[in-house]
Amino acid sequence: QAIAVYQRALQVDAKNPTLREDLGVAYLQQSDLDHAIEQFRAGLAADEGSPQLHYDLGLAYKLRDNLTDAISEFEQAAGIDPGLPDPPYTLGVIYMQQGRFADAQRELEKATALRGDNGAAWELLGNVYKQAGDLDRAVAALRRAIALLPDQPSPHITLAAILAQQGDRAQATEERKIAAGLSRVAVSRQRANFNLDTARALMKQGKTIEAVAQLQSAIAADPSYSEPHRVLADALTLAGRGADAAVERQKAEQLAAAHAP
Repeated sequence: QAIAVYQRALQVDAKNPTLREDLGVAYLQQSDLDHAIEQFRAGLAADEGSPQLHYDLGLAYKLRDNLTDAISEFEQAAGIDPGLPDPPYTLGVIYMQQGRFADAQRELEKATALRGDNGAAWELLGNVYKQAGDLDRAVAALRRAIALLPDQPSPHITLAAILAQQGDRAQATEERKIAAGLSRVAVSRQRANFNLDTARALMKQGKTIEAVAQLQSAIAADPSYSEPHRVLADALTLAGRGADAAVERQKAEQLAAAHAP
């Protein structure tokens, strides 16, 4: 629907770079890369100095595995607006994938300087430092990533490997235990989300009893997850079980409050 609206708007103002960018992003979200690239190019024809259009075009090229043109667009975006954090981060990802670790380090250091709360960038930077043999800086970057991404097991795994390399076996073992626990939690959440999605689909079909069973399975898979309790409250309300629904709604609120940032 958004695409149709943007197309009508462009009939009125065909040279509007913002409309071209927004339409390109809509195509990008549908994985229609050819039409996205067409719109971003048209936007740049009207506004060559737009760093966001260069970045969006680079992202479309990256998704189409055209890394040469992607890098060129990201570099142009960064050149126009050095304060944008996304171009150096994405360049760092590409360079790391290509094994260009010195280039990756340079870009990821820029990205973390521009946006210090980017946990993924800190994790990648820790991996780059590890590849360079700069273990102390790797440990510092990974600990920063862990603080920002407390639910992710991967930085703990990398940190454990470095600590073992440095001879700190006790701390390395502790980091592995944390990673294993987080991995189990992630699997449980994935299972709960599968049941939750199934329940929502069943509710749309009017199959409330079957949805309740799926939601109970979601809660069993991840008891700390508030959303299945909230949806279960809605399902129980539809089933005429108001008292049970109130209990589930209260549980959902308590869990949401307990896990609030």
